Amino acid sequence: MTIALSYAKYRQLLRANQQSDQTFDAISKIPTQVGNGEWQSIQFASGIELVIRKLQTRNRLILKNPPREHPVEFGFWLSGYHQDEYGNHLCAGQNILIGGLEPGGKVDFFRPQNTINISVYVEAQLLENLVEPLKESNAFSLKEFLQTIHKEPYFRINCAIRFL
Repeated sequence: MTIALSYAKYRQLLRANQQSDQTFDAISKIPTQVGNGEWQSIQFASGIELVIRKLQTRNRLILKNPPREHPVEFGFWLSGYHQDEYGNHLCAGQNILIGGLEPGGKVDFFRPQNTINISVYVEAQLLENLVEPLKESNAFSLKEFLQTIHKEPYFRINCAIRFL
């Protein structure tokens, strides 16, 4: 059996299952029709969010995303396996850097499984301000990344993120 939901519907179900009403730390139970686990969102400062997802799917799960502006995301997969909107297969031990205009598509969790991932979301403008002193550095090209995300999707798997 396959469960297919729009990302908006999935988020709506999460909000309906929210266990905490604190604005800086929200914990939601995974909807029972999807599986079990929890989604925790922590707002550290204006423009920075930490999301910890623990999901045990009961069946194949497909989440459909519309085209949208994607915040800068540093993502880390600790367990599980899925295919993202870009056709990339992500599994435990991988990390990603995403930002910019996302074309939309589907995220496919192919089989029942335990998935744990951690993502840090940073607003692009805040990241630009944070790395302003490093713009002349030749390490990781944040200039290129920050210029690209306003024009097209940016996605890298297992990127080596170095700021100095």
